[in-house]
Amino acid sequence: MDTIMLISVFLSSLAVSACVVWIFSALMDGVLARLAAGETAAAWSLFTKFALFVVGFTGGLRLTDMEPLLASARPPINSAQILLEVFRAVTGALVASAWMLLVIFAAALAFSGGKAAYARLRPQSAGPREPQPSGVGAARHARSRENQENP
Repeated sequence: MDTIMLISVFLSSLAVSACVVWIFSALMDGVLARLAAGETAAAWSLFTKFALFVVGFTGGLRLTDMEPLLASARPPINSAQILLEVFRAVTGALVASAWMLLVIFAAALAFSGGKAAYARLRPQSAGPREPQPSGVGAARHARSRENQENP
């Protein structure tokens, strides 16, 4: 029964993590395609999917909680305990995946906001800018420019 429990917990954690990555794959691809271009977006997409899978999978396993169940001096494991461990594996994988998705999309939101702020603050012309005078001579410089533009 120990082997059945370990295999069922392993497979349930594996399946839940794979399903979460599959469900959110298109959404992550779309968000990262808007934030980065070309191969950079593809590489980050692959990395975030891998990280999401690993975090979900390890969140569902909880091997330290199963050690007492597998100790030599214990009562035998029954099917109810196996089912309970599978439920714990599924919920653990979902909770870990939810936190990872929260981190991914919070970082994407922060990056998107920073990108928008940078686009709003940077000058619109791509050419070299003429230095703007400041101080006492600024008003005189502004009048001389007006006179040059309006002869």
